[in-house]
Amino acid sequence: MHATRVSVPVATRAPTGATNAYLVAGGGDTLLVDPAARTDRLDDLVAREGVDHLAVTHTHADHVGAVAAYARETGATVWCRRGRERAFSAATGVDPDRTFAEGTTVPVGAGVEVLDTPGHARDHVSFVAGDDVLCGDLAVAEGSVVVGAPEGETNEMPTVCGDLAVAEGSV
Repeated sequence: MHATRVSVPVATRAPTGATNAYLVAGGGDTLLVDPAARTDRLDDLVAREGVDHLAVTHTHADHVGAVAAYARETGATVWCRRGRERAFSAATGVDPDRTFAEGTTVPVGAGVEVLDTPGHARDHVSFVAGDDVLCGDLAVAEGSVVVGAPEGETNEMPTVCGDLAVAEGSV
């Protein structure tokens, strides 16, 4: 299984002025994560590899901007966090086909596991794909975390960071 990262310039509070999108490929299937906006590089990658599944780490605007376009163009199965279907639809303009919770496996390669990682946002999740942990805005650089206002949960961060360390040690 392999994850390809594409930096997507988008209006964001991130110091880089970009959000990372990922295309995970394995076993003939693919998962597109956090398509913040359309870019030539992301469009080329999607055209070359296809998209079977589509999900986001959380529903902030700088992560969901191209969900509707890629869902429509690829026919991908769209996933969202269980219990957040209405918020997901409102943020993306797309009704999800499937939902996930902690421990759900998205059927790509040997499986992409969903890890519950609130802190930056209440609906934040990470995806464990082989040796890669796709954690959205939870960690923006080594030694840093982002707790987003107004819904960020500072109290969740020690547990979440511990969960990420366990995930990193297990892959």
